[in-house]
Amino acid sequence: MSHLTSEQMASYASRAVRGSDAAGVETHLEGCGLCRDELIQVTGVLRHSRRQRRARVAGGIGAAAAALTGVLLLGPSVERDLAERETMLRDGGPAVEEGVRKFGTVAPLDGARVESLAGAVFLWREVAPGAFYSLTVTDERGDLVWSGSTTDTILRLPADLEVESGNRYFWFVEALLTDGTTATTDASRLWSEP
Repeated sequence: MSHLTSEQMASYASRAVRGSDAAGVETHLEGCGLCRDELIQVTGVLRHSRRQRRARVAGGIGAAAAALTGVLLLGPSVERDLAERETMLRDGGPAVEEGVRKFGTVAPLDGARVESLAGAVFLWREVAPGAFYSLTVTDERGDLVWSGSTTDTILRLPADLEVESGNRYFWFVEALLTDGTTATTDASRLWSEP
């Protein structure tokens, strides 16, 4: 089995691939766990570089002054707590937000435009071995469009799914872990092109 090239991965992750080329990449990703894992890494690198670019643009003297003021006002204990939390997340500890464990989505990226929601492929990060995932797609009013479950980190919507083009949709994934706890992604926006 041949694998996707680095160029194909980067183009797909940055949404530069469309139409039949994108469909070919998605079909390959459905059957190839190695390429799915590599796409997750490529997407992470792209997101990191975008964040760094935004931080450089938004940075500067104003941001440094605000950070210094925050440290001076909040004191060293808050700085230490933030550093400990950042180290825990960097070392692979669970990201917890208001008591709910979080994990990330990979594709489509938040705000992506797709030719059609019918047949679209959704990909997310593994939260823990043996997890059971439920993908939910809603319209902008919050009405259910489609939901499905899998033990994998990829799911394709049915090709015969009837949805209106030109609308905004949201998608998220919930996970049931083997220890009985749950985890969830944030909701991502998705537009189907008219």
